[in-house]
Amino acid sequence: MFAMIRKELLVLLRDRASLITLFVSPMLFITVMSLALSNSFDTLGSAPKMSISIVDQDGGAAARNVAKALKSSDELDVTTGLKSDAADKRVRDGKDSFAVVIPAGFEKEVESGRKPHFSFVVDPSSSRQVVDPLQAAIRSAVLTVTSSTRTAVSLEKQRAAERDPVRRAELKKQIDKIDETWSGVTSTSTFPKGMTGVKYPSVYQQNVPGYTVTL
Repeated sequence: MFAMIRKELLVLLRDRASLITLFVSPMLFITVMSLALSNSFDTLGSAPKMSISIVDQDGGAAARNVAKALKSSDELDVTTGLKSDAADKRVRDGKDSFAVVIPAGFEKEVESGRKPHFSFVVDPSSSRQVVDPLQAAIRSAVLTVTSSTRTAVSLEKQRAAERDPVRRAELKKQIDKIDETWSGVTSTSTFPKGMTGVKYPSVYQQNVPGYTVTL
């Protein structure tokens, strides 16, 4: 065994060309591949932002705070100040993955303690694996903003009750009503005008032979 190893080493040491190739080739390969893939490594961790638009049909402080919260996100590229038709067109043209529509009366629902509602206009071709988590995050952001608004309204009514003994009982009832009826936010999703959703196979259909599936 040792004799064979000694023999191979002697042959290798006598062959200068093979000896140089043995050490230089890996170094050249690593250098070339590093230069070729340098741009790929530079883009790691810098995923493109998701483009969305916000349609504010209410104009209240709560809606403005929702827009401000979404614009501060590192994952979203937010366009504001659009009308419904313009936002609809941006989604239809593929410029935005979806639009967030805050309807008129949104702030009144928040202040009265009712469950405020908003909606998404979604591009049906967008990846649900990407859009669904983002929509959940947006619902969470809207809930946070509306909860803060509701708390501020309750505190203001409490201060008003302390200043006005005559209206104290009435204001106390309003505060109790807000606290009792508050139950978060609701949202729905629609498609832009002229677009229909893509019918995806169910979990069952994805796990049976293709020739047995009728979509």
